[in-house]
Parts: sequence; C-alpha cells; structure tokens
Amino acid sequence: MNQENYYALALSIIGGYLPETSFAKLASPHPDLVKRIILPEDLTLMKRYRKQGLTYKQIGDIFGLGMDVVYARIKRNVGNKRMKEESAIV
Repeated sequence: MNQENYYALALSIIGGYLPETSFAKLASPHPDLVKRIILPEDLTLMKRYRKQGLTYKQIGDIFGLGMDVVYARIKRNVGNKRMKEESAIV
C-alpha cells in the first residue's frame, strides 16, 4: 500500500470522510473546498436518510456538511428531476 493510501485512510478515519472525498482532498490544491463535492451516491444516501426521518443537521453531521448545504443539494436534485420529467412530457 502506498503512502497516499495511508493518508487517505487516516483522513477517512479521523475526519469522517468517505474514501473518495479523502483522495479528492489529497489531490486538490484547495482541500478546504473539497468537502463541497457531493457524489451521486452521497446524494442518494442523503435523500434516503431524509425519508427515514433524519434532520438536515443530522445528515450534515454524517457527511461533514452544514445543514443548509444538505437542504440545498436535496432540494436542487429534486427540482432538477421534476424539470426533466416535465420537459419529457412536453
């Protein structure tokens, strides 16, 4: 295992990041901005957690994001899906 993998593992454990986010932080010239990257799998999990009754704050704590970011990403995704469905009907 190379050194970068160990660093990513440490970031995942200590920072609570997903492995993909840890590698993105290591590769980025601006690692503080990387936490704003939300993978499609993360968004799917966020929506699932929301349907299960978790608050935006609880979901944000899981992903290391603010509750306002979680709210905006979920609402934006739902809005985009509706727009695509409406344009497919027309």
